[in-house]
Amino acid sequence: MTSYGSLTQSSSISSASNDLYAVYREAGGGSAYLKYRQYDANPLTPQGLTVSIYTLGTNTYPKLNWNLNTEPDVYNQTNAYQIERRIRLWDGPWSQWAFLANRNGNQSEFIDYSIGGLHNEAHTAEYRIRAKDVNNHFSDYSSSVSINFSKFNKTNNGLVKYDFELDQNYPNPFNPSTTINYTIKTAGQVTLKVYDMLGTEVASLVNARKEPGNYSVTFNANNLPSGIYVYRLTADKFVETKKLILLK
Repeated sequence: MTSYGSLTQSSSISSASNDLYAVYREAGGGSAYLKYRQYDANPLTPQGLTVSIYTLGTNTYPKLNWNLNTEPDVYNQTNAYQIERRIRLWDGPWSQWAFLANRNGNQSEFIDYSIGGLHNEAHTAEYRIRAKDVNNHFSDYSSSVSINFSKFNKTNNGLVKYDFELDQNYPNPFNPSTTINYTIKTAGQVTLKVYDMLGTEVASLVNARKEPGNYSVTFNANNLPSGIYVYRLTADKFVETKKLILLK
């Protein structure tokens, strides 16, 4: 501990963060102080990740919960938690880990609507998360959790009935990526495209034949300016359009 005039210096680890600070306090127990962050450490690894079943009407989806990081530079951060998922079929190899969604530092749950309705007992989804602070430092990944698709969307006779449906993208507003979920009732050619407000096509997300089922696609708008866009699903005689908002 070193004194500078009426201030006394000490170095310590904050009780609310793993960052290292040099603190200069007023001598004699006064309330005045200066604080300087000497070392901006990576965030602590998120703890307590669990997966459970979330029911919405007749549908069920995976729901993730975790313990919030108490570090101020994580808790107050936008998109502080990065959620990733991988999937495997039977006992085969896992797919690559892929980004799924972000959550803010004061949010501790996420519902994965993108795999609702998948009822093949051979499919398994695995999730993990990591934290990011205001200076874009990342923590290590949390322990992973997994759940079998057989727990989702089975009716009494074991069959799932699909209808044509286009969900609102999530998150919305977004930056720079968002997820769009849609459902196909009958097999056929499907297109999902994004347009600006002048009607100019800016992205083609889906242009392929699809079987009946629920689907999910990620729209990355890194190359587009902020603004309001629309996305349109066309399948058989079904056409639906929704708005999305890009805020950079």
